[in-house]
Amino acid sequence: DVKEIESITQDDLLQFAEKDVISYYPNPVKEELYLQWQLTKDNYVTSINLYSLTGQILRTYQQNLQDNHLTIPFQNYPSGIYLVLLSYKDGGEKSIKIIKQ
Repeated sequence: DVKEIESITQDDLLQFAEKDVISYYPNPVKEELYLQWQLTKDNYVTSINLYSLTGQILRTYQQNLQDNHLTIPFQNYPSGIYLVLLSYKDGGEKSIKIIKQ
């Protein structure tokens, strides 16, 4: 039995789980990397670490509850692959692989 849908209502949208949204650009990066995030529930980013591919911490950014964006300068780093690690209040983490041209 197929149900015809005339329009999507708010109730239809609530069936999907809320998800964290993290956007970043450009990748590959030349000058600056722009990060922006929107987290669900009462979660927030507490810190962001920039790592070299060998695991060395290059820079740590402490974040406040109201922060939802960060610009990371890449001008002084050599070309290669880097990891950006976002740490959350609830203990979760998200890593992003960034290529520096």
